[in-house]
Amino acid sequence: MDGKLTETPAASGSSVLRNGALRALLVAETVSTTGGQMTALALPWFVLTTTGSAKQMSYVVAAEVAASVLCGIPAGTAITRLGSRRTMLLCDGLRAPLMLLIPILHAVGALLFGELLAIAFVLGAFSAPYGGAQRVITAELLADDPGPVGQANALFQGATRITLVAGPPLAGVLIGVVGATNVLVIDAATFAAAFLLVTLFVPAPARGSEGKRRRGSSMGSATCGTIGSWPRSAARSRSGMRHSR
Repeated sequence: MDGKLTETPAASGSSVLRNGALRALLVAETVSTTGGQMTALALPWFVLTTTGSAKQMSYVVAAEVAASVLCGIPAGTAITRLGSRRTMLLCDGLRAPLMLLIPILHAVGALLFGELLAIAFVLGAFSAPYGGAQRVITAELLADDPGPVGQANALFQGATRITLVAGPPLAGVLIGVVGATNVLVIDAATFAAAFLLVTLFVPAPARGSEGKRRRGSSMGSATCGTIGSWPRSAARSRSGMRHSR
């Protein structure tokens, strides 16, 4: 009896690591979250260097954070209606071209501040449901088995914390090497890469709509954890910009 109890966690962990879809999801989550953390530094710096205005920089940061917070409230409903996989694809599939649109418009001299504010707001809006959808699809892929789901959640939390710590410094290094505009292009590439990983390697979970609605109703608390991390990072980035200024 005791032997079975001690072998169960190891077996669960091994099965999680052998799950190809879950590995692809973990990589996609890490890449996408890293892109989001890099954006938290690169976008304010881009605004500051192109406009020379700390006030305009703060407006852009505020627009993205406000959208993330406001859209976090109905995020659970969106996940329930669209499904977890489709929600993740929608978030990354829209954030990639939106992020790329900023350097493109800037390169042709057509980027207006109002347009930049609108893009920042939409980017923040689509960052809100991403974390909640990832938690839902993880449980769906593992058939809601508590052991493997717990193992997978530990892996995702560890990966997320690494990106929270490493993302902004990486963005700072890249800004110094290639410039803020090119870092925004890299950010767009991270969202596109995450989109492709989920599209190609993460199958749509074969779950009933009733199960999705049941889990979707509890997404408020799960999403809040993800939403909360962005404003803290953005606040640190804004503070750093002011000191640099």
